[in-house]
Amino acid sequence: MEGAIPVTLDELAWGEHLIITGELLLPVESRCWSGRARSRHHQAVISHPAAITQCRNFLTRQLPDAVVVAAASTRVGAGCVRPRLAVRRGDRGGDPGEHYGLVEIASRIVTGRHLTRFIRVGPPVALPEPREPTAPRWSPS
Repeated sequence: MEGAIPVTLDELAWGEHLIITGELLLPVESRCWSGRARSRHHQAVISHPAAITQCRNFLTRQLPDAVVVAAASTRVGAGCVRPRLAVRRGDRGGDPGEHYGLVEIASRIVTGRHLTRFIRVGPPVALPEPREPTAPRWSPS
C-alpha cells in the first residue's frame, strides 16, 4: 500500500482488514533550489503544500516578497522552476534540483523537527484462545 496520506488512511480504515506491524520514522530534510545563482530577489516559490508549511520560517525570513505557489509534488515544483524556486522535501530519494540542473541556495530549512512515517502492515494474526485459569499447584515440601 502506498500513496498520499488521505488515500493511505482511507485504505487502512475501509480497505482490506490490515493492522500496523511496524514503522520507520525518517527526518525530513528540505533544500531550496533555484534556476539561477543565490539571490534574495526570487519572484516565486513552487512546492508541495506540506514542504511549504514545514519551511515557512525560512521562506518568511529569506524570501519575504516571493509568491508561494502550491504544486502537486516537490518534483513538479522543481520541474516548473528555472527562474523560480523549489522547496524539496528530501524524504523521497534523489533530488529533483539536480535532475533539473538547479542550484541549491539553502539546505536544512525545515522549521522545527518533522518526520516522515512509513508503516508496515499485514493481516491480523489470530491469537490462541485463552485457557481456563488453573489453581496453583502446591507440592509438599
